[in-house]
Amino acid sequence: MSAAESLLNAGVVTDPLWGLTAALPDADIKLRNWGLRYFGSNWSRYQVALDVDIEQDDKKTKCREVSTDTPVGAPTLNALLANDGLEFQRQLERLVADCVVQSKDLT
Repeated sequence: MSAAESLLNAGVVTDPLWGLTAALPDADIKLRNWGLRYFGSNWSRYQVALDVDIEQDDKKTKCREVSTDTPVGAPTLNALLANDGLEFQRQLERLVADCVVQSKDLT
């Protein structure tokens, strides 16, 4: 089981689908993938990733967001999971908000 799934199952991190559905109640939302992944060039640094398709009013948004593009300055796994995953949740919420903005910009 991945770290993201463990935190979700423990009730520590909120499923991003809930936030997307609350912000876009009339949209058809397909959550494809979300979670943590390490950088191939630096296995000690991680990014939060969100991959979601949003369809609303005949407009489609393919939202592919990551918390950081490079390992420079990216958090470690321990930093993301500290304090019951507080930083992971914070970064995930920012990605959800970015996807909501992208979807609303199309309408």
